[in-house]
Amino acid sequence: MKRLGAIALLIVWMVFGAWAGYAQVESRVDIAMVAVRASQEGRKEKAVERSLTRVRETLESIDEYDTFRMVRTSESDAAYQEECRLPINNRYTLLISPIGRDASGRIRLRARIEEQIRRDEKLVKRIALEATTSLAQGRPLKLCGLRLEEEGELVVIVTVRERPASQTTPSQDTSSGRLPRMTFH
Repeated sequence: MKRLGAIALLIVWMVFGAWAGYAQVESRVDIAMVAVRASQEGRKEKAVERSLTRVRETLESIDEYDTFRMVRTSESDAAYQEECRLPINNRYTLLISPIGRDASGRIRLRARIEEQIRRDEKLVKRIALEATTSLAQGRPLKLCGLRLEEEGELVVIVTVRERPASQTTPSQDTSSGRLPRMTFH
């Protein structure tokens, strides 16, 4: 009987140890954002700033605009069910949460753009845009349609890529260009 109890205890210890080890190796999702000011200036050919080279192909697929200028670029990471905040400018902030993976291996995301507005002489925040989608790793998600204070509209391009937690890097703003960049296709 003692031997049976010891075997059961050993099995419980092994299962719990394997589960605890698995929980520590939780995957994280790398998130890259490029925010762009897009406008229609009547050009014959699309004008894309040199700083937007890595998203040129994605921007050129947007028919409504012919001129694209950088607003900000940022990279960060988040665990599943964790929200990541990426400031765009003094008015907008991207809030993005990896939800999980769908049956085809795409990463399910909840993306929101928070807007800071003046109401009754106070600054308040509201959700200006919200989307839930599945995104193939490295493929772009385009969020469009919000007005900028300057001329033009905001276009936010997001890509995601899953990686094991053992390969962690700190969240960073890449406006300085010091972080290796994710590829946008």
